[in-house]
Amino acid sequence: MKAPRQSLAGQGWGTLIEGMRSGFGGVLLESPEEQSQRRVGLFEDIENDIGVATVFAKDTGFFETAISDPRYKTSWTVVCEYKTREEAVAGHEAWVAEITGDEPPEELVSVQGDGEYPLLKDE
Repeated sequence: MKAPRQSLAGQGWGTLIEGMRSGFGGVLLESPEEQSQRRVGLFEDIENDIGVATVFAKDTGFFETAISDPRYKTSWTVVCEYKTREEAVAGHEAWVAEITGDEPPEELVSVQGDGEYPLLKDE
């Protein structure tokens, strides 16, 4: 199964304002318990320096999956957004499977519009 790729940007001002009301900028003031409640999934491959994190983003009001992988010339890149925790759990699992599979994605595309990052080929 291919991991979902969707941006929820442009879903209307109501959704954005709802996200802002949920605590825009408050992430730095969170307790460890609050951070744990926002986390949907975290995959870390320490040996290969790969991470896949899915969390509820207070600034947007959506769940989002971000990937950090040295095979792409970028640090953490948000690759998908979700409206529900259930979608986020399924999306997280799909992204972990895809990024750790035999054929990783040819590129990571930021759903926040800050870039497209091709898979670096071995030389």
